[in-house]
Amino acid sequence: MGYLIPESVTVNGEPSEFDIYDYAIIGGITILGIILQLLFGPHFVSIKLGGQNITILDYEPEEVINWMNVESISKFWFVFPPLYKLKIKNEEGYYLFTTKPTYVDTGIGTVDLSSMGSLIKRKKKELGI
Repeated sequence: MGYLIPESVTVNGEPSEFDIYDYAIIGGITILGIILQLLFGPHFVSIKLGGQNITILDYEPEEVINWMNVESISKFWFVFPPLYKLKIKNEEGYYLFTTKPTYVDTGIGTVDLSSMGSLIKRKKKELGI
């Protein structure tokens, strides 16, 4: 809109003018965001963790996976809120999911303080995954 209606551009409440390089930077960031969404969006799911099963809620019918079939579950350290990657044995691909946004940013990563994060830590230790 700023290109079509230059007087509509304001920065900190003051009228401003953008040049072509500003639009190229904003457009590049937008294109990068769209590419990331197309690459990783299909892998995001909603899950429910239980004592013996992991339920993936985004499928009809819901997919139930036993903890013994989990190949790996890992957390991305510098992503807020905590983002986990779940890989299932004998399946191609992976699932991405988040827990409740109960975390602490330590500067060198995130510490997940949610009940789901505690269950994941306990299961990883019990099953050696």
